[in-house]
Amino acid sequence: MTTSQSIRAINLSTALLLLGGTVGCDIPPGDEPITPAADTTSIADKLSPVARKMALENQAQQKKDGLQLAGRVWFAPDAYGEIFDDSAAADRLTTFVSRGNSPLMKEADLTPREEESLDEYIARTRPGLTPVRFDLASGAPSADALDVLLFQPAPAAASAGDVTSVTSALLNEFCDIPAMNARCASNFGWAGPVTPAVTVAEWVHTDVVGFVSAPHTGTSSNMAVCADRGSATMTIYKDGAIRTVREVAQGFSSLSRLRGTWWEVPGCARAAGPWCIDWYYTVSFEKFIFMQRITTQGAGANAHVCGRVKTNNPRTQDVSCGDRNNCPVGTE
Repeated sequence: MTTSQSIRAINLSTALLLLGGTVGCDIPPGDEPITPAADTTSIADKLSPVARKMALENQAQQKKDGLQLAGRVWFAPDAYGEIFDDSAAADRLTTFVSRGNSPLMKEADLTPREEESLDEYIARTRPGLTPVRFDLASGAPSADALDVLLFQPAPAAASAGDVTSVTSALLNEFCDIPAMNARCASNFGWAGPVTPAVTVAEWVHTDVVGFVSAPHTGTSSNMAVCADRGSATMTIYKDGAIRTVREVAQGFSSLSRLRGTWWEVPGCARAAGPWCIDWYYTVSFEKFIFMQRITTQGAGANAHVCGRVKTNNPRTQDVSCGDRNNCPVGTE
């Protein structure tokens, strides 16, 4: 039996350069790195206070739920991607959090992929840049920390208010709907000529006060919320149990993704006595029941919500997908 899972060993062996050699994400790949002047302030002071608080509180919640942080990459003071591992279930949760009107919100590639390690995630999203590892709680540089800075910090810390209103044809709050829709339109899941994915369900709702999606069975899910006023809580259920709870502050969005694995099983198509002389191969996918629940908190609180569940049906063929070169591949 051939098995392909969406987990690889986490390799944390990237060469590190601490704060004295930070490289900014606004430097085009291939350019010479710029080394900023010595800075004795905490790295945490360079981050959005609200985003940092969200990251720490959600990490504590994930730990209670049995998820361990494998790595978190900061692309800006108010935007980060996270990889969480569940050793008991042998799967992974990937998340991208950003301010609702941040240009980075439209960059779908900044969401981690389930099959990549932290180092691979860094190399794919910001090739040529030098990561700075630090402890998020203390703000101190640390060679074995799981938080990674991948941008040139501004000289001043983020403001305490930490929200910026936006204006569009649809709203005048804190979330950019076109940016939200761009994240919701992600093609996350499994693809490949062996078994094209089918969209089971998708939904987009604006200015909701409370929301519960119907349970849908599929091989992958892509769900997001943006707290347009007040704060919001996104709870994602997997097979009837809570898989993750995400607290989102006003003006921020959170996208969470889950995907099962696939495997190939050979069977005997024709036998001659006790021997099999012809084989067939079935590619199957791990399926789950996904559901999303949103609640909002605060005076006049509302949120924008989206989700998509896709599925891949089993496919049987006379030659292994490896030989045919049509095994499923991950999409973003």
